[in-house]
Amino acid sequence: MGGERLVYASRIVPAGVLPALVALLVFAAGAVAGTGGAQEDTGSRTLELTPVDGQEVSGTVTFTAVEGGVEVTLEVANLPESGAEYPAHIHRDATCTAGRAGQEGPVEHSLEPVVAGEDGAGAGTTMLEGVELAGLFAGETTRYVDVHAARGDEVPPGIACADLIPIRTPGGEETLHETGGISPLLPAGIVALIGIGALAVRALATRGPGR
Repeated sequence: MGGERLVYASRIVPAGVLPALVALLVFAAGAVAGTGGAQEDTGSRTLELTPVDGQEVSGTVTFTAVEGGVEVTLEVANLPESGAEYPAHIHRDATCTAGRAGQEGPVEHSLEPVVAGEDGAGAGTTMLEGVELAGLFAGETTRYVDVHAARGDEVPPGIACADLIPIRTPGGEETLHETGGISPLLPAGIVALIGIGALAVRALATRGPGR
């Protein structure tokens, strides 16, 4: 049965074209199917930090899925004291609104403190090992990032905050890819599918009517 199918295929598609068709089909299938895994492995979320209690602090916090965990990058501007160290945490079971009201949730993850430069800007990157991006933004537990005032007070108040709110599609499903998440293989897969179509048309034209 298998041999008959190959013989029939060789009659329709010239021998030189059939291997190329098969190779392109395999590549295209792998490229298109691989988009889901690429999104999960390389997804990222960037959130805006909003100032607390009349502060002018601003910035962003970016969560990036990497091998072995999640990388958290803080980029903060307009910090009030240059050279000072500003602690930062991920709190759980609360929101920025609750934190501003003095009802901060427990610290789930400590982040690298941000040290302000002379221009009042600072950055810090923390690796959260064994943590999944989907878990941080799953929605079952409320979380927020809090950048605190410079060390000195026993419990430094927050000066900038960002809630970790899941992004949902119109169908209600959660997605992590606010900043993209499309696999780089997808365009190649589309090109390969176009190539398959072109080769198939060429094969039929070569076959000609009545063959």
